[in-house]
Amino acid sequence: MAVALKEELHRLVDEIPDTRPEVARVLFELVFLLIFASRNDELLFRRFLREVVEAQRDSEDPNELLVRLNALRDRWVHGPREAVDPLLRALESAPDDDEPLTSEEVTMLEARRAAAATGRTIPHDEVGRRIQA
Repeated sequence: MAVALKEELHRLVDEIPDTRPEVARVLFELVFLLIFASRNDELLFRRFLREVVEAQRDSEDPNELLVRLNALRDRWVHGPREAVDPLLRALESAPDDDEPLTSEEVTMLEARRAAAATGRTIPHDEVGRRIQA
């Protein structure tokens, strides 16, 4: 990564409000994930930096900045469809199921794993078309 990019990262970090550590957490998470995902792709990293700079510039207060950084993270990490999927958010925030599996559930899971291992699965889009038909 070029020195100018590192300097830009330092500037972004310096602008994080000291009273809002959660803003720093989201920003650091974004930076680490992007560095890993971009594999030192400087153009991709510059695009990310531009979006973070715009989020900081356009945010009036730390709460708004946090909302913008979370949206940016969702878009970069999960993609646009998953970031707004209410079912996905509900499932991710649901408590863990602590009940033991029944023998029927174990059988269904084993069949599912076997189907996935051999490629005998139905894509999500196809399931949606079948349900709507």
